[in-house]
Amino acid sequence: MVAVLFSGTEINGAQRWLTFGSYSIQPSEFAKPAFIVILAWLFGETGSQSEMPALPLGLALWALFGAILIAQPDVGQTVLISTTAGFLYLLAGLPIIGAAILVLLGSGGMWMAYIYFPHVQSRFDKFFGSAPLESSQAGRAIQSFTEGGLFGRGPGEGVIKSILPDAHTDYIFAVIGEEYGAVACVALLAVFAFIVARALRRASSERNAADRLAIQGLALVFGLQSLINMGVNIGLLPPKGMTLPFISAGGSSMLALSVTAGMLLALTRWRPDPQRLKKPRWIPAIDEVQLGGANSINMSER
Repeated sequence: MVAVLFSGTEINGAQRWLTFGSYSIQPSEFAKPAFIVILAWLFGETGSQSEMPALPLGLALWALFGAILIAQPDVGQTVLISTTAGFLYLLAGLPIIGAAILVLLGSGGMWMAYIYFPHVQSRFDKFFGSAPLESSQAGRAIQSFTEGGLFGRGPGEGVIKSILPDAHTDYIFAVIGEEYGAVACVALLAVFAFIVARALRRASSERNAADRLAIQGLALVFGLQSLINMGVNIGLLPPKGMTLPFISAGGSSMLALSVTAGMLLALTRWRPDPQRLKKPRWIPAIDEVQLGGANSINMSER
């Protein structure tokens, strides 16, 4: 992510990608699940390792990660990561006064982003202003749901996607709404909700604090990203370039989400209780002198 700031490829005013020949990757996508797991471990160690400065290290890591994202700039990912980290702070049972300070800092950060980033100011002004214009992406996305109705026009029959620039990424949910209808949208929302709810339920039975927080954090970042994308598509949130997990096109996003899901599966799999595991009793090899004759065992063969 640091290399991106010096040699990254700039697209639409943002410098977030590293190019390798004909391929490009977005390092921040891969850093998200790693950041969540490390932060969960640090917050989990705060209560059990009093001699370790886990909380200051966690907050410093959080601030460093957010600063690099802002430098790109990527305000949406910063909001997603900070919201998830804030939930982890509360779930770890850390002091409530610290949570209040973090909320104030987050509010101040959003105000600074509004002041210093023209694209953020423009999006907020349009969102809180009048109804979205039909010519804007937000207006066309809302029109897609209107045209789709309850059961949609049918697969491949959508027409608004042809004039929607980001129909394959940020506004893929609107395309689903037009072609498959509101029923399919609700079903997709239910699938995402089931994954998050199942992971959180499994986390509640995890004894290790770091593992529990990591499961909760990965589930939350997955669920929040889904909600942000859907919220933007239906006009509940200001426009933000964020993919819909496993649905939107995008190589880095798809691979990073696969890593996130893999971590979540690894952490939530059932493991035997370590206290009940016993090493098998070691039986020394029988010396062939003791056996003798035809019953002897060739030790080299063994």
